[in-house]
Amino acid sequence: MIGKLLSMLTGGGAQRLVETVFGDRAARDRYAAEEQMAVQTGFQAEFSHRERRTWWDSFVDGLNRLPRPLMTFGVIALFVWAVIDPPAFSLAMLALQNVPEMLWYIMLSVIGFWFGTKMIEKAPRRIEGPSVEDVKRVHDLEAERRYQEEIADTSKPLSNAAILEWNRRRKATE
Repeated sequence: MIGKLLSMLTGGGAQRLVETVFGDRAARDRYAAEEQMAVQTGFQAEFSHRERRTWWDSFVDGLNRLPRPLMTFGVIALFVWAVIDPPAFSLAMLALQNVPEMLWYIMLSVIGFWFGTKMIEKAPRRIEGPSVEDVKRVHDLEAERRYQEEIADTSKPLSNAAILEWNRRRKATE
């Protein structure tokens, strides 16, 4: 439209001016078509059957497909572990709190590489740990579990810690 208006006002020289400023539409369309064909050729080469494919190629392709499912099932496994063995899970989570904050950011960067930067943008800047009471309760639960396992195992004599716990409980009920 601009080209037609300038052509009417200035004659044929305006068409060359418009092509210089905005480019030739046919050349732009041709370039876009060539670019699209190059993209399609790349997709075709990626997904077509490759000649001389070895077992190593198949192995590496399989490894490339593992990180996301392993991470997903790993998170689900953490929830299952928390239900099956809460004291051990709590102790492991307490141990993870000793990991330096910078190392967590490095881990978030690696995971962000696989899952995108949205996760890093939404990541909490500071993760609050459990209270001292929570840690003590987990420790008591773990001690109770060990005590119950030792009492239930009749194949070996009780340890000194179990005997002391038994005496303490006996005195508490008297």
